[in-house]
Amino acid sequence: MESVSFPPEIPEQKKIAHILSTMQRAIEEQERIIRTTTELKKALMQKLFTEGLRGEPQKQTEIGPIPESWEIKTVGDYCDILNGFAFKSEDYVSSGGIPNFRVVNICWDGTVSMDDCKFLPESFADSHEKYLLNEGDILFVMVGATRGKLAQIPASILPALMNQNMWRIVPGREGIDRDYLFHHLRRSVVGLLQEDDDQARGFFKKSDFRDIPLAIPTLQEQIEIRTALGTLETKLGQHAARATQLQDLFSTLLHELMTAKIRVDKVEFSMEGNAA
Repeated sequence: MESVSFPPEIPEQKKIAHILSTMQRAIEEQERIIRTTTELKKALMQKLFTEGLRGEPQKQTEIGPIPESWEIKTVGDYCDILNGFAFKSEDYVSSGGIPNFRVVNICWDGTVSMDDCKFLPESFADSHEKYLLNEGDILFVMVGATRGKLAQIPASILPALMNQNMWRIVPGREGIDRDYLFHHLRRSVVGLLQEDDDQARGFFKKSDFRDIPLAIPTLQEQIEIRTALGTLETKLGQHAARATQLQDLFSTLLHELMTAKIRVDKVEFSMEGNAA
């Protein structure tokens, strides 16, 4: 076990404590902003999907109040639902190749993570072309303990091939904005999951998923709604990245200052702009 030493001079100990405590406060502030922004997004989503943006009177529907001019449609009215492919572990290559996008790569917050990534031979891009993902694709986990996870595919992970145990929700008809659909589904699926406690063994049927009701305003209002929600998503992503950066820096400094690998007078330290 590596020994931990303390600097003998009290002033240096105080400087170290000041740096670490300041970083801890910065991390806590980012986490507070994330919590506040998350709650704001939930409240905004509730308001937008029940009141819209035009100040219209509301009408009661099977999914609750919506503006009078909106229609109730279903996922099946607009979308095709496509399966992934059961790629075999023996097909994986140790380096290079094309990412095999799996259930584990979808996070509960609607983002994707490629930290645990498996790769398939580049030749699979031709032999399994129909499973290649596109930027903005909506993926939905329909079976198992993480049933209900949804994500949109960013350009940064492409090219990638879609694995099994998830569906690709593809708007194939005019009248619906893909990003609006994504936000709507994230709201709708929460309700479906709450109706069934047997999530670990459960699965969605395509027929049931196609019947999910959607509240549909004009295409222009859809775009305005998803733009408003997307702005908050961007802010959340920025603050989450900042919090992760600060946590990593804190861990590094804690180790190096307490083992005297670096001395406090060598640390250039500023928290300016941390909560922006």
